Amino acid sequence: LLQVQERKIDDKTKSLLKANLDASNFYHYVLSTNAGIKGKEYFNKRNISQEMIDYFSLGFAPENGQFTIKQLRSKDNEVNVLEEVGILIHEGSEFTDRFKNRVIFTLFNEYGEVIGFSGRRIEDNDEAKYVNSPSSKIFNKSNNNLLFSHYFSLLLFKSQLSF
Repeated sequence: LLQVQERKIDDKTKSLLKANLDASNFYHYVLSTNAGIKGKEYFNKRNISQEMIDYFSLGFAPENGQFTIKQLRSKDNEVNVLEEVGILIHEGSEFTDRFKNRVIFTLFNEYGEVIGFSGRRIEDNDEAKYVNSPSSKIFNKSNNNLLFSHYFSLLLFKSQLSF
């Protein structure tokens, strides 16, 4: 029987996970605002329902990347933490969101914790099609055990077990 194991994590890891959870909640919320209209249109064109958007915590990073950083800072996330998880990047002398103006696919670990993001551009331009969270203490891009929606597959599997 699969069970989510309790584990002890240090304060540093907790702060990284909190920053990513706050970002995931923010990106998801933006889809329901005027700032997220382009993201909502992107998902609608691909017949991705609101139920799927909610279930997988899909979102949109607003075009104004400084707004994202301000929102996350207002949730007591430190600049160095936002930088370590790869949300915050430097553009000249200012901080901005690495994922700005992209639809967001939230990445979860086997515990259901938000460990990173994949952002897809929605406009045709010279930018990379996808931008992913960099490797960090909580996210290892080369981890062969990380599959998109792995956590949700485990939940589905557990719910279908009957004895």
